[in-house]
Amino acid sequence: MLAIYKVELNTSLTEAYQHLTSADGPADHLFVLMASILGVLALIGMTVNFFLVFVTIRSKTLNGSANKLLAIYSFCEFFHQSGYLLLPVSVFLGQILIPYKIAIRFLSLPCFTFCSSIGLIFFTSIDRLFHVLFPIITR
Repeated sequence: MLAIYKVELNTSLTEAYQHLTSADGPADHLFVLMASILGVLALIGMTVNFFLVFVTIRSKTLNGSANKLLAIYSFCEFFHQSGYLLLPVSVFLGQILIPYKIAIRFLSLPCFTFCSSIGLIFFTSIDRLFHVLFPIITR
């Protein structure tokens, strides 16, 4: 019989949930490795986005509208990428499944900033299109 994390496919949902939340739950090394890679990539992305915002604020030559929009986008992406740290932290603490209320508390800000970043990229593209189509007016 095909088994996923030592739980057969014909078991009930409560048995699978009890196995995932028990002390001898899935200790798959590949799962821990992938969570570690995700955490490292999230930390690298957060660091790069933080420094992009920092350099844009400190620099006098980066006062254009596109630079400001990209800095705000990076600010939103900083918080969006913080949501990716929930999986590695929960894996390293040994709790694979977390309650819904706790997940909503941790992931509401990353979801909001992700939706905001989509709008920011749209407005950045409109700004760049406007500057390309009408270069004399924008100078």
